[in-house]
Amino acid sequence: MLAYRTNVCRPKNLRPGVACVIDLQCRSGSCVGGTCAGSALGTVCNAIEDCAEPNFCVTNAGTGVKECTAALVADGAACTTNSDCESGVCDKSGSVCIPEFSKAGGANCTSNDECSSHKCGSNGVYSVCLQSYLERGEGEECPDGDLNCKTGHVCVGSDTIGTTRVCRNVVNKLCASSSVCGNGVCTCAGSENKCFARRFSPIACDTHLVKAQRLGSNIPTSSSTTFPTAGFALPWDAYTAAGGNAAAFAQAMADLYCCYYNAGESGLVNIEQTLAAYKLECKSSGNVFAAISESSAEPRRCTPVDRYKENEVGSGVRGTPVSSIIRSAAATVAPKAVATAAAVVVAVVLALLA
Repeated sequence: MLAYRTNVCRPKNLRPGVACVIDLQCRSGSCVGGTCAGSALGTVCNAIEDCAEPNFCVTNAGTGVKECTAALVADGAACTTNSDCESGVCDKSGSVCIPEFSKAGGANCTSNDECSSHKCGSNGVYSVCLQSYLERGEGEECPDGDLNCKTGHVCVGSDTIGTTRVCRNVVNKLCASSSVCGNGVCTCAGSENKCFARRFSPIACDTHLVKAQRLGSNIPTSSSTTFPTAGFALPWDAYTAAGGNAAAFAQAMADLYCCYYNAGESGLVNIEQTLAAYKLECKSSGNVFAAISESSAEPRRCTPVDRYKENEVGSGVRGTPVSSIIRSAAATVAPKAVATAAAVVVAVVLALLA
């Protein structure tokens, strides 16, 4: 009759290789010898975490069904999704794996990581790889529009055959809106609005972003746009994919954030330092997220499952109890002010009772 008191909550949806007690904890539905078993080679799967390590979940080109395989698909072989390919890029126009950032300007594309310019944009009819991205300066041609030009420039000219569009510097030009500033921004400068260059994420960081996207979950998908401080609103480890390679993901995120930081973006790092239990260390010997120990944290971080004593949280003043702070603050109030406040309260109460 009291058997329910022996019930316990256990984690579920565990990937292969993780310790378990009962079958229901495992994605595969099989706990063998205290470890979640994975699906065997050739078995139908939905994602890589369904398969026994170190196997992969790849679309069978013949049947269109995902199966556990020993290897990913090489460049030039048939694919359905990016996760099928060794390179991480499946060319949707030909349904074959291709090297990342390998398509020339003008080629059809569906994502930035296909293009050598790192930018897949519209030519007004369909999506193509841009000839260049944020590279061309004053007087240089811009066949794809503003995004060919350096920040703070606008592409001017006509699409008429026989004419050439070129980049023009508009920094400090008077403006009524950002539409006249090309890939710059119109903002207040004293008593006037002027065009200014807009900060863009360096193309060099795109490789790290693409790698992090493949290893993680729900990571902002735009690349080579303005710095994604607002996009990365959670601690880096909140983007870890279930069943993924945690170590490889942590390295990819450290490399990405350090790339942004070294390019002048500080807001992203501030978010990390504030919300996460790690500090970002950008070093020539290797970028890492170093864990912050509880003993060095002032004040201690609260979690939904921990109970802390009164003197462990609150002020952060070297463990000063909250109650002591309240008493100390009260003691600094002038006695006359306290007496006056008390008299006002009594008068209000008497008036209400009258």
